[in-house]
Amino acid sequence: ATGVLTALNVFAKEGGRIKETGLHALEALPLEMRGGKEYPFPVGAAPDAMVVWPDGREEPIMIKTTSPFEVYKGTDGYLRTRIDRDSRPSKQVTPWHIPQVQLQMLCTGAKRGWLLYMSSLNGARLYRVDRDEGYLNMMNFWVNKFALQYGSRTPPSNFFLGEFYDSYRAFLSATKRMASRAFEHAFVKQKWIQRSPLNTPFFVGNLDDSNVEREYELNAEGDYADYNAEADSQYADG
Repeated sequence: ATGVLTALNVFAKEGGRIKETGLHALEALPLEMRGGKEYPFPVGAAPDAMVVWPDGREEPIMIKTTSPFEVYKGTDGYLRTRIDRDSRPSKQVTPWHIPQVQLQMLCTGAKRGWLLYMSSLNGARLYRVDRDEGYLNMMNFWVNKFALQYGSRTPPSNFFLGEFYDSYRAFLSATKRMASRAFEHAFVKQKWIQRSPLNTPFFVGNLDDSNVEREYELNAEGDYADYNAEADSQYADG
């Protein structure tokens, strides 16, 4: 919900609004809106919301979050969890999200899609991804190939890196290129992330009220080292 609200605060300045959405079945679209693509099984996508523009255009948005915690090995040899103050929103679209956002555009008939990477402590980054019919054609080819060869049985590891090695590597390379070329639309600093002061703060360990208040005052350069030290001391005392 915080991610959707963050996106809304960005889009509202440009005349956009956010609309709740659900599952978009590809078969519900006219064939011409899906580029003539057919799949061997029902296909659909469920964006986190739809961005609605004054001219009536609707575009899917997907929210991805980063964990505010990291795992480390304590002095007793056991794995522990502590706050990772350097956990930040991705500085570019990650390649494994490209097929998902492209499928959302295909199933909604949109020409653009949006990705918001949300962190707990260091703001958010909003990216725009344009629909690519050539890439959707490649996706369509590989989905159909998978269904034909492995639709009724378990595929082996790296199933497309044998006979189809070169063409599948080309598809993976195209995915990486598209991710690197996505346009960063906005960077929202932590202090502009709209959150309720009644939310449970993000920390490990029991803190008094003064520390809770301090958490809300920290910006992207805040220091959580003492919080992590307190968590360590609690484990050590136990």
